[in-house]
Amino acid sequence: MSTLESEIEKKIRSFVKSTGGNFHKLNANYDPGIPDRLVVYPDSPSVYFELKQVNGTLSNKQEFRINQLKEQGYRAHVVRDLDAFKKILSSYPDIQQSIKKAKLNRSKTSSKTGYQIFT
Repeated sequence: MSTLESEIEKKIRSFVKSTGGNFHKLNANYDPGIPDRLVVYPDSPSVYFELKQVNGTLSNKQEFRINQLKEQGYRAHVVRDLDAFKKILSSYPDIQQSIKKAKLNRSKTSSKTGYQIFT
């Protein structure tokens, strides 16, 4: 049985938030074909993602827009599961650096109060 896009989205959103990033849902009504998710990490260019089920296909407008974004120098990808998403993020050194910083900052947070400890 194929995983629903909503389930893929939930897993990816959880991963992004747990690694210090932001996950935004875009509205294709205003820009037909635009990838439906935008992932942002501090000190890194944003990455557009189109989420699809394993057997899902891109519309002609989606395929055109993703290629157009890439040609313009933007980061744009189609993903069908969390592992593919993680693999794409791992290919960007700036995002990996941002994730490392988030982990370091999280380790400096008091587990009792949730406040950041400054040393």
